[in-house]
Amino acid sequence: MPAGIRAGTGTERSRVIRLGDNIDTDIVIPTQYMTLPSVRDMSRYAFSPIWPDFADFVRPGDVIVAGRNFGSGSSREQAPEIIKELGIRCVIAVSFSRLFYRNALNNGLLVIESAELPPRVETGSVIGIDLDRCVFGITDAGADAGEIPFGKIPEQLMEMVAEGGLVAYWSRVNAEASGTAS
Repeated sequence: MPAGIRAGTGTERSRVIRLGDNIDTDIVIPTQYMTLPSVRDMSRYAFSPIWPDFADFVRPGDVIVAGRNFGSGSSREQAPEIIKELGIRCVIAVSFSRLFYRNALNNGLLVIESAELPPRVETGSVIGIDLDRCVFGITDAGADAGEIPFGKIPEQLMEMVAEGGLVAYWSRVNAEASGTAS
C-alpha cells in the first residue's frame, strides 16, 4: 500500500490541500519548467500558476483534494511524478482526465474518485483513508466528523501503486514467473 495509507483500523491521518476544478497538467507543472534536468528540479514550480509557494507549503503525507477534471491537458507523465516527488500521498478528485488517471497509476501515485469528499473539506482539514473498508474518515477539530465511502480500487492496481508503478510491478511479476525473483 502507498506509504502512510493503512488498511483497517489505525488509519494514519493526512492534511488536505484543497484545489478546485479543471486543474490541468500545465498548472501541475508549467511548460517553461519542463526542460529542467529532473523531476526534483521541476517540483519546485508545481502548481505555481495558481499557488506560487505551493512547493514550500506542502508537507510529506499531505493529500490533494480537488474538483472535477483533475489532470486535463497534455498527457505528460511528469505531472504525477512531480506530485509524488513532493510527498503527496494521494490525489482525491471528483473526476480525473483519463490520461492523468492512467499516468498516475503507471507512476505509482494513488488516485481516488469521490464526489462526496471535496465539498466537505478545505485546506488544512484532516482525513484518514481506509483502503480495506473504502472510506474516508473526516476529522474536524479533533472530533470524528464521519465517514464517506468510495469505490473499491482493484487489487492489481493497488499492488501496482504499492510497487511504485507499472514498470516495477511487471518487473516483479515477470521475475517471479521466470523464477529469477530474489
